[in-house]
Amino acid sequence: VDHIREIAWNGKAFDQLIAEPETKDLIMNVLGSQLSLQTQSGVRDSKYNGFTMLMRGASGTGKTFTAESVAEFFEKPLCTVRCSDVGTTPEDVQKHLEDIFHLAKTWGCIVLLVGAEVFLERRNVNDVAQNARVSAFLRALDDYKGILILESNRLDRLDEAFNSCIQLPLHYEPLTEPNRTYVWHNLLDNIQSLDKQAMDIRDAYGYTDELARLELNGHQMHQVVTTARQLAGLRLEKMTSRHLSLVAKSFQPF
Repeated sequence: VDHIREIAWNGKAFDQLIAEPETKDLIMNVLGSQLSLQTQSGVRDSKYNGFTMLMRGASGTGKTFTAESVAEFFEKPLCTVRCSDVGTTPEDVQKHLEDIFHLAKTWGCIVLLVGAEVFLERRNVNDVAQNARVSAFLRALDDYKGILILESNRLDRLDEAFNSCIQLPLHYEPLTEPNRTYVWHNLLDNIQSLDKQAMDIRDAYGYTDELARLELNGHQMHQVVTTARQLAGLRLEKMTSRHLSLVAKSFQPF
């Protein structure tokens, strides 16, 4: 078999996560101890009961990046699943989740479920279908003995049954202007590490304070840099503040 090589893990990605130092230490210490327990001989199939973390907050505040960077740091595969793709009937939900969890156990993955509010929302007597989906999710979750990270952008009312299932709940606040400055610098750092000739370094970095005043989330900022770089490439130019400004302002109505 050709073109097989060792995985190049990015152990420094977690350093770029925007969170309080105490929160970052908590995430690393708790997940580190859980992964250590999981890999001890015989624990996975007997005494170890699994670990579930819930990340709540607006889009583009660092939830997905948390899961990705943690997986990179601990050198674990990340199995990312959108809950909207799992199914709508209780039978489909339970079957698909069991398949995902079996695969995760086989490969030693961390599982990230995106859009988990569809399964976590509080049950009520007027929505029988939703109640059945939540119950199916609880059954599948009860049998899973691995590391599970739940991500939700819009969870209003957490079903009480999950209070005993979630060991680490985290809330992500919208990015502040200093946060956005930090993200812009990280994004430009990434481009510079790939190709130092791709942008006018002094001009682009000098514009980050101006960009940070625009209330964009992390996803939007990533798209701005990606599109600005593509635009500059098509024009056979280095990326500058002009390209960044042109693209960034197009996001403002959203």
